[in-house]
Amino acid sequence: MGYFKMVKIFTCARCEYIFRGERKCPMCGYPGCYRARYLYGSRCYSYEKTQLMWMEKKLAYYKHLLINKIERLNKQQPSSGGINE
Repeated sequence: MGYFKMVKIFTCARCEYIFRGERKCPMCGYPGCYRARYLYGSRCYSYEKTQLMWMEKKLAYYKHLLINKIERLNKQQPSSGGINE
């Protein structure tokens, strides 16, 4: 069996964390995964070290939450009667 068939590197279908070993994500516990090399090609090995895809997804999620919170707070506050009003 060749080297690439023995190396089992996966990416989580939910959070995109890249990991080796079992088919259950160590970050979120989700059992669904894909072969990382199939998704990212040879870049999967550098992504495993940096976790770039996982971090980008997390940052996008937190950005979405923050924008929603700011919009909600802006709707709740009455106008302050400032200079421009």
